[in-house]
Amino acid sequence: MFLPFTSKNQKLKNMPYKSQKYNRMTYSKQQIRRDSRNRKVNREKLAKLKKSTGCQHCGDKDLPPEKLHAHHLGEKFKSIALLLGRPWPRVMAEINGEKLPGIKKSGGPVIFLCQRCHVKADREKRQSMEGGAK
Repeated sequence: MFLPFTSKNQKLKNMPYKSQKYNRMTYSKQQIRRDSRNRKVNREKLAKLKKSTGCQHCGDKDLPPEKLHAHHLGEKFKSIALLLGRPWPRVMAEINGEKLPGIKKSGGPVIFLCQRCHVKADREKRQSMEGGAK
């Protein structure tokens, strides 16, 4: 049996992670537990928020929360899914487009759209960016 890595630590060092957040060697066990607890609670809060707002373009409130997508009106610095491990005020600040102290970058506000409206909004945003560049 061939093992490409001699130890688990060597395997973690060589893994192509997208960001340092996912490299478990840089996080303590306490931080990992806190993030997973935040993620679980924040996922439920986000589902309630999506359910109460519905699609903000066509107005359909009967959609389940998992069918609603987050659409960034301004620049997108972080995905909402990546922020779910953070405290809830940080997630809400990103959704509302607010800048919190100690945060270098913050994107524009986020609206929740159904898949059909989200595709249309992305297409319009892309066309306006291409039209402005010419």
